[in-house]
Amino acid sequence: MKRSLWQRVLLLFQSPDRRALKAEFKEDLHNQAYVIHWPGGLLATVAWLGFALDTDRRLHPEFPELIYFRLGLTALGLLLTVSCLFDLLRGKNVLRGRGLGWMYVLVGYTIFSVSYFTGRIADDPNYVSGMQIAVLLIIFLPFPRRITYSMIGLSILIFVSSLSYWQPDLSSFQAQYSMQNLAIAYGLAMVMGFILDRYRFSIFSNHNQVLLKSSQLQEQIHTVNKLKEQQDGDYFLTANLIKPLIRNNVQESPVSIEFYLDQHKKFHFRHWSSQIGGDYLYADRILLADGPSICFINGDAMGKSIQGAGGALVLGTVFRSLVTRTQMQADLPYPEQWLKNAFIELQNVFVTFDGLMLISAIIGLLHEKSGLLYYINAEHPRPVLWRDNRAVFLQEKTLFRKIGILSADEHIAIDTLLLQRDDVVLLGSDGRDDLDLGRGSEGKRQINEEEELFLESVYGTRADLSDLVKELRRQGELIDDLSLMRIGYKEDAPAQNDGGQIRETLERELVQARQAKDWSGALDRACRLSELYPDQEAYLLTVLRLARREYVARRLPEKLKLAIDFGERLRLRNRRNAAALLYLADSYRMQGQQERSQKILKEAQDAGADEQAVQRVRSLLS
Repeated sequence: MKRSLWQRVLLLFQSPDRRALKAEFKEDLHNQAYVIHWPGGLLATVAWLGFALDTDRRLHPEFPELIYFRLGLTALGLLLTVSCLFDLLRGKNVLRGRGLGWMYVLVGYTIFSVSYFTGRIADDPNYVSGMQIAVLLIIFLPFPRRITYSMIGLSILIFVSSLSYWQPDLSSFQAQYSMQNLAIAYGLAMVMGFILDRYRFSIFSNHNQVLLKSSQLQEQIHTVNKLKEQQDGDYFLTANLIKPLIRNNVQESPVSIEFYLDQHKKFHFRHWSSQIGGDYLYADRILLADGPSICFINGDAMGKSIQGAGGALVLGTVFRSLVTRTQMQADLPYPEQWLKNAFIELQNVFVTFDGLMLISAIIGLLHEKSGLLYYINAEHPRPVLWRDNRAVFLQEKTLFRKIGILSADEHIAIDTLLLQRDDVVLLGSDGRDDLDLGRGSEGKRQINEEEELFLESVYGTRADLSDLVKELRRQGELIDDLSLMRIGYKEDAPAQNDGGQIRETLERELVQARQAKDWSGALDRACRLSELYPDQEAYLLTVLRLARREYVARRLPEKLKLAIDFGERLRLRNRRNAAALLYLADSYRMQGQQERSQKILKEAQDAGADEQAVQRVRSLLS
């Protein structure tokens, strides 16, 4: 759902995460405030003593009451220090409260006192400079945002009121200069207060998520460790935990999905018979930025029986969580972004096991409307395409190592394939190739080592899943877990016009809009073309270029974000597209992400981008 401008503005101040974690965040601020009590009390005790006993009476003998403001802070600081000492001796918090209370009193007294007496002697730049320090002090303290702005607002009110009442002489250049600096300090405090508050909450939120995921992960590890100590009863429990995670939720879609799963380890528990292993299958329908897509995964966890099942359990939990989160979020990613984030999230979880849990998998998306298939293969057997009565292996640009080995995400590449009507893609674990072919002429056991045998089986059964399983069993005995996924595209749909006329019309309108320098209209048509034909990298590049031009012309941040999104999509598909990398690097420069821009500019140079263009962007970065 697209948000209005006002809703996006409101989200800057009160995001759903902030509302959900309001109480926990407030408690965290209290804990941070506790840490400041000791140094804050000691500092407040002595901070103004020098002014009270000497400086004030020298500079402003006409203002003898100033000593009381100074000694008031000393008294509060001393009281807080005594409270800290008392609680330390008692071993529990009795006088210090919840943390923020004392800080409100101490800082509130400081800023409001300074605001009043500085307003009275505002013609003295030295005291105005001191007030600037007091104003900026607020933003560095762990106060809730509304308290920070309330204190700043009251400080301004008290200062202006005192200024109006005492009417000090502000006609000198020094006084006017100090007033301007004070106004800047207030403005800086408001801006930085907002930024630091968001930063504090971001750190807290990330830490909270880490703790939550760590807790979930520890719970899963604990479950796996318990399963290792048990026998048939443990197997039964594990099999029942994994069973609901293996789901085919694809219905009422032009894409048809079929599963076959046979875990090698069979067992009996009481009067139940079941199986357990490390293979995993899942498919579901999700909504992404370019429309509905089918997400799927076929995974194979390292190890047999309980070890493989532990990996499949973690894999299923993390992937289902990712899908559910996608189905609930409002800010929808593009397919390439979703696939990259899914791969990284799985990778980040499994690397924590230090190589004890490795996963081979194919993770993919299939755009329902266009039939564009996106996928990443992490050391899994190659997918097979059945098209026009031929079976062929799909060729990947990049074959990743198993999930859980690498921790870097910088070289992720996504493969794409535009499916046609009646196309079928078959995925399978290595159990499809691990067949015991019986005894050879010398009496030795023969294990199949030819992946083409599976290709021949697909051809012989015309990609029918049920017949394919029978054919594999006929060829030899299964000696490993076997999982198969059949993905069919528009198999029962009537033939339709390929939309060539629409494409020609849009391309013609795109050219006309460009000639008329109607960049907004050109961008709309380019976006439409990229939606209808997402396999065409040229349209993605056109959107990237036009979105940048729109940003330059109108300074709309959403256009720059659109350019970066499409640039990253192209980068994930083709890291040798020098023009796209160059535009992407320059877009990041415009956004102020200098380090990111420099990194991608280096990639563009390595990909063969025009050297003059590279140097031009580099000079702008400098």
